[in-house]
Amino acid sequence: MLFFNTMGIIETIKEIAREEGLEEGLEKGLEISLRKSEQNLHAKEKTVVINLIQKLGLSDKEVATITDVSIAFVQNVRKELENS
Repeated sequence: MLFFNTMGIIETIKEIAREEGLEEGLEKGLEISLRKSEQNLHAKEKTVVINLIQKLGLSDKEVATITDVSIAFVQNVRKELENS
């Protein structure tokens, strides 16, 4: 008669599922953290661009060169400033 230790199998399956869940949770947490970091960086870039436009009166090309952002980004920020 063949005897299987079903408790060991069930516990092993539960442990595997738990580890997979932890791994998935870590991945989602990292994705969320990365998104927030990107949003913070974007906000800081925007603040610097605004300051260069308002305080120094630099052109779009000058601001883009100094901040290493696209001219389109600077133009969008400038439009937002003009519309506010």
